[in-house]
Order: sequence, then structure tokens, then C-alpha cells
Amino acid sequence: MADVLRRRIRRIASRLDGTMGVYVHAVATGETVAVNADEPFQMASVFKIPVLAELLTQVDAGQRSLDDRVTLTEAMKTPGSGVLKELSAGLSFTLRDLATLMIIISDNTATDILLGLVTKEAVNERVRACGLERTVVTMSCRELLYNLVRLDAAEDTPEMRQTAVERLRRRELDPDARVYRDPSANMTTPREMGRLLEAVLRPTLDGAAGGGPLPHTVCRGMLEIMRRQQVRDRLPLLLPPSVEIAHKTGSLSRVSNDAAILYAPRSACVVTVFTRDLADDLKGRLAIGQVGRAVYEAYA
Repeated sequence: MADVLRRRIRRIASRLDGTMGVYVHAVATGETVAVNADEPFQMASVFKIPVLAELLTQVDAGQRSLDDRVTLTEAMKTPGSGVLKELSAGLSFTLRDLATLMIIISDNTATDILLGLVTKEAVNERVRACGLERTVVTMSCRELLYNLVRLDAAEDTPEMRQTAVERLRRRELDPDARVYRDPSANMTTPREMGRLLEAVLRPTLDGAAGGGPLPHTVCRGMLEIMRRQQVRDRLPLLLPPSVEIAHKTGSLSRVSNDAAILYAPRSACVVTVFTRDLADDLKGRLAIGQVGRAVYEAYA
């Protein structure tokens, strides 16, 4: 089964004008398929999975509560995906609200608020504790986007934030930006992100032993939110609507990603697909959807 799936994924990757990395692990059978799985890729918004893991771990340890509240200010607003940037300053949100928005609609403002609370250092310590050596979070959503439009050295002012919004809208993007080439700029590998999702999945399976790198309550909470994902234009794109999938997408210009736990009939499967140097972002998303379909059919 794994050999057939590997050949199918290689064909999908070979037709793509860009580079694709894929890692698939079927938990019930132990089968693994890896294509360019150890190459570095920009996470884009997939980095929000490690942020969620650290937030819920701090909650589990009693350092904070999901009922804690944050009041939105204009200075907190980050461009790009999400709705908080469109709402009025002064509104109050629980950390539970922010975590949900961060994952299910990839809200950048919610993400940067939470990352500021839990800290990049703690997120990186968490991924190291999960055995990930090449996954690193050094940039917030704002820092990623400002680097992309050559504003990362500018002073953070309302005028500069508006300039960033306008450059992003006009797609005045730097093709040589650090986010595309620097291995310390929120990079991972498909295999490492797959290992993180395996650490999330295993404690939630019937008969799973305890003692993993993430507490059972953290894993259960992560999957509860990730199952409610509303951005479904990648791995779930070509799946039957009834198929359960817990996942997080990520996008920048020339980059399209998805990292998921796909509950196929014969096995829950960890599936991570990352791309770079895409000539056509839409075709990249379609190719990821084809991988999702191939995995589902292999284990249906």
C-alpha cells in the first residue's frame, strides 16, 4: 500500500511547477511515505500549531486560563488573514476565543497576541521537548509579512502599518525575502511537523499509553479546535464532506501548506504537505488536495 501511495504522490509532485514535500504516517498500520520530507520549508501559518501547543500546555500547567481576557487595541492589529483587524478596538476576547480564531480562520492578530503572551522562546522549547530539531519560530505573523514587503526595519507606527497593508494588497512582495530562504525564519520539515502531529494524535487514541511529550488534555484540546477548521481548500478539497480531518493550513505568495490528521476508514493518518517556489498558488492548493485524496483512497 505504501509503495502505491508513494508513486502516486511522486507523480503529483512531479507535475507541480514548484517543490513539494510530503510526509504521511498511517498509525494503524505503521506505514510511512516520505517525499522530500527532510527538506526545509517555510511554515507560513502552520506555525500556529506549535503556538497552540504551547498555549494549552501553559493552561494545563496552571500558568494561565483560557477564560483570561485580552482587550483589542489598534496597535495589536496585524494585516493578512483574519477578522480581528476589521473589528473595533476596545472589544474583549478570551484566550479561548483567540486560540479558536488563530486556528479555524488563521487570524493573524489573534496569533500575534497569543505569541506575545506565551513567547517565542517557550514555543521553541516546546517543539524541542517534542523532539523537533529543525523546527523554529522566530517571527510573528506581522514580522513575516513586513519582511515580505520590505518593511521589517521600519518603525512600528500607524502610518507604517497602513503602508504594509497597501503593499500586501498590491502584492508588492520581495521575491528574495528572508522568509523564503532563512532556515531560522519559521521553518520546519514535513517529517518534523508530522512528528509533532503524531505526538498530538497518539494520546487521544483508544489504548494509547501515557507519558508523551504533550499532556493528554493538551492533545485533546488541540484536536478539538483543529477539527473545526474552516479553511478547506487544501487537504480536504477533494475529500467526501463526511471525512473527519483536523488540520491547519499556511499560505504566503509562492507557498501553500497543510498539516493534518486525516481520519480515513482503515487508519488515522498524519499528513503534512509543504510547498515552495510555486509558479501558481492555486495549482499548489489543488496539488495538496490531490495528495489528500490519494491518502484517503489508500486507507479507505
